[in-house]
Amino acid sequence: MPIIGFDFNKIQAERKEIKKNTKLEVHNRINLTSIEEEKLPIPNQRGLRFLFKFSLEYAPNAGSIYLEGNVLYTEDNKKVEEILKEWKKTKKVAPELMAQLINFIMLKSNIKSIILSQDINLPVHIPMPKVEPGKQNTNNYIG
Repeated sequence: MPIIGFDFNKIQAERKEIKKNTKLEVHNRINLTSIEEEKLPIPNQRGLRFLFKFSLEYAPNAGSIYLEGNVLYTEDNKKVEEILKEWKKTKKVAPELMAQLINFIMLKSNIKSIILSQDINLPVHIPMPKVEPGKQNTNNYIG
């Protein structure tokens, strides 16, 4: 995997008044905002810094979590040129690369958002596994 770095540059979390018996909806959004070339001390390798924004909105007007950051990616010179050229032309990246970036951003951002939501007493935005008495766990995970 050519992802070699990740940073958050901005973190905001806000909880507003949550009225009793209000069913909350959580809307999330991820945007790649830009791509910058990054100099790397690796021969025949160039880097790209993908800047992103990630947000969670708790509706109706109950709170929000907002993250900005970047993913550092490395690739050979030819591939970097192709990515930059396509971005400048269409503001898009190849679907395979986009999937890799979005999955990585979601992993890091969802973990950070779970922590932040707990810190400010907002409900967790993704379902968490639960153990129920009398039911046998049939989920097997091999990682």
